[in-house]
Amino acid sequence: MNKINLLPVHAKIYGYILLALCLVCLAVIMTNDAGLPDDLVSIAMPGFGGGILSKYRFVFEKTGMTHELVFVLTAIALFLIAFAREKDEDEYCMTLRLKSWVWAAKIQMAFTIGIFLFLFDVPFLYALVANMFLVFVLFRAKFDYELWKSRKEASHEK
Repeated sequence: MNKINLLPVHAKIYGYILLALCLVCLAVIMTNDAGLPDDLVSIAMPGFGGGILSKYRFVFEKTGMTHELVFVLTAIALFLIAFAREKDEDEYCMTLRLKSWVWAAKIQMAFTIGIFLFLFDVPFLYALVANMFLVFVLFRAKFDYELWKSRKEASHEK
């Protein structure tokens, strides 16, 4: 069986630390009216500028990137958590990993269909943002649960 290139075991710890920091920032962004100021991190980004009525031209405009940075770091944290190797990674873990990914993808697709059918306007956008991260969260939850269940059964057999 071919080996799947996974991240080292300690990547999961770094991922959880980064995720905790990002969740605090996301909570501030979502709950506070003032929120986390988007211009805390400003970068000149390429794009088409000039407004609706003027000619469109390619320019570099300085724009706030704090919210985008938090979302990217959240995605990186979930990636580190999802693709970290287990201490005792074997073929059974790889099978559990594959089954958990398939299960998470099915649930995410059902969630996506539900979003498109039942949500509109701003709640639709919030749900789409949550949907981006849903597959990683579902995968890790299912994988850890199945791994815990199999280890529990193995310890009862001894």
